[in-house]
Amino acid sequence: MSEPTPARQPSRLERALPALLIAVVLLVLVLPVLEPSLQLYDRDTARHTAPFKWEIWRRFAEHQFPLWVTWTEGGSSLLGQMTPGLLHPTALLYLLPLDFELLFKLEHLLALPLAALGMFLFARFSGAGRFGAAGGALAYAGSGWVVSNVASNLQYALGAAAMPLALHGLGRFLETRRPLWLLWGSFALACPVLGGEPQSALFAGLIGVAIAMGARAKSTHWHTNHWRTNMFRRFALVAAWGLAALALSAPAALPVSLRLHGTATSPGQHAGRDYFQLPAWRLPGLLLPGAFNDTTETTKSGTNSPYADLVKTAPSQPFAQGIALGAPLFLLALFAPRRKRSWLLGASLVCALAALGPALFVDGFLLRIFPPFVWFRFPEKWLAPLTLLVSLAGALGLSKLFESRGPRSRKALPATAGSAIGFAALAIVLEICSARAEQFITAVMNDHSADTAQLFVSRLRSALWLEAGLLAVLAALIALAGRPGIARVAPALCALILGTSVLADSQSLFYTMPIATLRAPAPVAALLRARADMSTGPLRIDSRPEASVASGSNDARSTVALWRMHALATEDNAFSGVENLDSNNALRDSDYQLLLVRAPELLRSLFDAQFQLQSGALLSPEQFAHDGWEWLPEGLAMRQRPASPRAFLLGCAEPLAELEGLKRMLSRSFDPHRIAVARREDAPLPGDLDCAKTSDPLQIASWTRPSPEEIDVDAEARAPALLVVAEHFDAGWSVSIDGADPVPALHLDHAVLGAKLSAGKHHLVFRFFPRGLLGGLATALGCAISLLLLELRWRRQLAEKI
Repeated sequence: MSEPTPARQPSRLERALPALLIAVVLLVLVLPVLEPSLQLYDRDTARHTAPFKWEIWRRFAEHQFPLWVTWTEGGSSLLGQMTPGLLHPTALLYLLPLDFELLFKLEHLLALPLAALGMFLFARFSGAGRFGAAGGALAYAGSGWVVSNVASNLQYALGAAAMPLALHGLGRFLETRRPLWLLWGSFALACPVLGGEPQSALFAGLIGVAIAMGARAKSTHWHTNHWRTNMFRRFALVAAWGLAALALSAPAALPVSLRLHGTATSPGQHAGRDYFQLPAWRLPGLLLPGAFNDTTETTKSGTNSPYADLVKTAPSQPFAQGIALGAPLFLLALFAPRRKRSWLLGASLVCALAALGPALFVDGFLLRIFPPFVWFRFPEKWLAPLTLLVSLAGALGLSKLFESRGPRSRKALPATAGSAIGFAALAIVLEICSARAEQFITAVMNDHSADTAQLFVSRLRSALWLEAGLLAVLAALIALAGRPGIARVAPALCALILGTSVLADSQSLFYTMPIATLRAPAPVAALLRARADMSTGPLRIDSRPEASVASGSNDARSTVALWRMHALATEDNAFSGVENLDSNNALRDSDYQLLLVRAPELLRSLFDAQFQLQSGALLSPEQFAHDGWEWLPEGLAMRQRPASPRAFLLGCAEPLAELEGLKRMLSRSFDPHRIAVARREDAPLPGDLDCAKTSDPLQIASWTRPSPEEIDVDAEARAPALLVVAEHFDAGWSVSIDGADPVPALHLDHAVLGAKLSAGKHHLVFRFFPRGLLGGLATALGCAISLLLLELRWRRQLAEKI
């Protein structure tokens, strides 16, 4: 009897080909963005991410570790927010001696190869072949969800990139029980939290629980007595994965959790859940690249987006500009191994229904059975796990059709060919009935724009033809896969089909602007500096232009970005050196926000905001004349107020409870430069600060700021007094008086820093260090060291067995 012929081992080039395929497709995808003169700017990329990353880059270049920024909300903690991602591993990029614009772009684009790598490893672990994993990696990294967030929401892109990496680490840990895999998987799970996107970690955790459940859910095990023990053991291992991730994310999570009390971002079942929900009519956009994207194109009437015209409820912009995965991926997912396909596609369906938000019962049901979902307010984010699950199913289906040695499904060819014919038939019908379709779309649109309806129909027709063509090529591959010459290249060609779908759609999701335009000096900043009293400190203003957009361009995206730059919105202050009372933070101080809305003039006086800016279109002629507004270029209105000292002494204070103090400050008679409202919960104030007594005038000698985290004040008080410093209060601020040990700074006027002084000359040093940071670092370090010690023990035990 002859011996069986050994399987041919793939060559080194064949082993590297999947990685080369992924690299080439992603490089072609991002090539236009890598143009040195261009920069990403859309939505949160310019509004939230760029100023914080610029601050990190600037401070690293000065060999400082940034903990406080001065240009937003009258001063704000960098670690009091998760969104800046100060402790995320990609922040290390800003240590490189390279230009900020290049590093900023690279951090965004780095999410794509990380997402591809994670999906490739996770798919391989789940049973996919090399090209199946490559196809799944291309589908996931180039999906509408991931690319949209790379372009507009960095923290969500990095969260999506970390999810498959975390699940791969969990899977290897469940398989080997090796502590090093636990460390890797938990670190990957912690990365979304470190980067400002805890919801991605929660989604990955839910999928991890499903993996633990599904691994022992075979019908042959249910009649035995040991399946429960194995299941509970695996759940315990998943719990260890989650707890280790929580410990490793503590340096970012603990300072934020200590700050959550008293923030204006309050959770609730309906807090923002009607915002950024997926309209049901957009679900076909998962199959049809480009047709249902919120991307703009030029028509006869200007630059339009069909999505903005079709949606009937706020907001006009979706959370993700594109959501497409493509019809070939869904078709391949149908041919994944049956047991894995059932739970992957079943979970994907639940995610799709949950993304519809309160309009469907699924969102409310999930909130009922898992209350922590109340913190994650945008239902459209359910597209993140949907994209991951469908990409994994597609990878497994590709491998089963083209890389498996077993019999192929007899339904694959008829289903693929039928789908291609169906898409082509729909495209032909749309070609024939395009005029009627355009009339119908025009009637249902908000603006009833015939040009926009024509654009939508054209996009839909192109998407149908594209998917029909890709499905036809896929059907041909399935039909010819039995031939020896085709069989070797069919898996790579199938993965390339998924890459082609990526390139056909995702490049349109990147919005760039010339750096020279985006970072151009703001003329308004120079004008205000020329008129301001700069002796009190850096220029501070109150500019809140969110609701104001100058209509100088047909392109709404670039118009909004340029208008906000012109109006010195908070995000542009980082680049222009102007401080703003408005907030650029997700977690906002509720007392501060109440004063900003209910008593803005009081807050401007207290914080030395010498100018108020807003769109002149929002002012009536009567308001403009009566309130002393002046016109600035491009429709911007400005009002100036006298300068106020940034640090001053008061001999009069009223210790009041929180609600009483806020009511006192909202009264018309309150003057923050005559009376201070102190929190009754703080240490007792000197008796000489009784407001019934007359106090002598008190003066400040000098005020300096060596760094954002330090404020030095030299003061002379003729009697016991309160020192008020016009910097936003945070519990991390402490004060050292005349070299004594630091004590917590007082919280005065529900907004600013303070300190109690005795009569005489004093030198005070206010320093900021966020609460919880040291505890978080100790927790993370302790977890990492413990797992490394367990790894050494595991290796020693393994060596003893050998």
